[in-house]
Amino acid sequence: MSNTKKLFDRNFSLLWSGQFVSLMGSEIYSIALILFLKQETGSGTIMGMVQMARMLPLIALMPFAGALADRWNRKRIIVFSDLICGISMIVLSLFGLKYMLHTDVLSIGSITIDLSSLEIEVWLIVLVTIIMGAASAMFQPAIDSFIPDIVPKDRLKKANSARESSIWTSMLFGQAIGGYLFQVLGAPLLFLANGASYILSSIEESFMKIPKMEKRNEKGLSDFLKKIREGLSFVGRRRGIRNLYMISAILQFLNGPIFIALPFYVEDVMHLQPAFFGYLMASMGLGAVIGSLCLGALKTTKKGEYALFSLSFLWFGIAMFFLVLKPDPIILLVICFVNGVANGVDNVITISRIQSTVESRIRGRVISVLRMFQLGLAPVGFGLGGIIIDLLNKDVLKLIAIIAVFYLMTSIAVILNRAIRNYIVNEDLGLK
Repeated sequence: MSNTKKLFDRNFSLLWSGQFVSLMGSEIYSIALILFLKQETGSGTIMGMVQMARMLPLIALMPFAGALADRWNRKRIIVFSDLICGISMIVLSLFGLKYMLHTDVLSIGSITIDLSSLEIEVWLIVLVTIIMGAASAMFQPAIDSFIPDIVPKDRLKKANSARESSIWTSMLFGQAIGGYLFQVLGAPLLFLANGASYILSSIEESFMKIPKMEKRNEKGLSDFLKKIREGLSFVGRRRGIRNLYMISAILQFLNGPIFIALPFYVEDVMHLQPAFFGYLMASMGLGAVIGSLCLGALKTTKKGEYALFSLSFLWFGIAMFFLVLKPDPIILLVICFVNGVANGVDNVITISRIQSTVESRIRGRVISVLRMFQLGLAPVGFGLGGIIIDLLNKDVLKLIAIIAVFYLMTSIAVILNRAIRNYIVNEDLGLK
């Protein structure tokens, strides 16, 4: 553990800035991808299937990734994960080279290359998405476990607030301009920019100096699988963490259909330009930045954090009912802003509590189980949401109303769950 009193020392600054660069590219890419798929296919089902392709490798590999984060060099996992994502995105962008160069023939000296047959097809997007999902599965538990190794325990909440704010700040700016850049530059060039951002991030992260850690005893595959089971058992036997993870899974499931529905909502229901979808996401990002920073700066009690955690879930349901009423675009931006505040608060409280209550030797596995729970139902939500949208003939208001009811039911479950309350307020893991 680092003894430095500064939060933004060399290690954390490199990690924070590297992540900000890659996240900015990712947010621009996410807007470009969803708009590209809607433009090229017009199918909610395909849009949902692509999102499923991103989530499935995350779910399948998370338990192994957590064990790797507790077994291998966490810095190397972080660097190589970003590098793999960068290379994958650059390869994808090359299939759109003719659109970037505005020509079907590329001449390099005496060499002529026919670009007319190159197309960014759905199968290629799915393939690259699966590769990036696998890399992200390795990345998430590694970085979540790495932060407590370089940040003192009493500054974990501030560190997570800073990281959460960087995530949502990149979302704010990336998605605010993503829709506009898609209209002006097109998807292939934005895919290339995303690849470059990942490469730059991996270079920055490679300069981090990790503190000397306790040597881990490696005994082969059987021991590796045993460690995976230990992580699952740790969560399963502790009601506080387990129930918190289950609520996170439900929330992610409900978020999937909403994300697929929003582009249709913006263009077909509200009759706004595609760029407004990016503005909505940016508004949510701004709210999350403010929510994360305020929570990190304020000296809140644990009871106060639990109250904020519960109220944020209640707000999600209320917000969906507002969408059904088709409010003025300005009101719509405000709703997404408050949604972002609630998201930022929830995420900081959740990850900070886990980092402060779980020891380093098993932290990677426990956090990987969190990510697995969060992502476990997300592919089902994306896929089911896309299919339902097509079955409803793009009548997304009905879908949003149904999701609103489920959000409210989830908020009631959070408020009534004593194990979650005891974990957040008393750091009681609820060990059986």
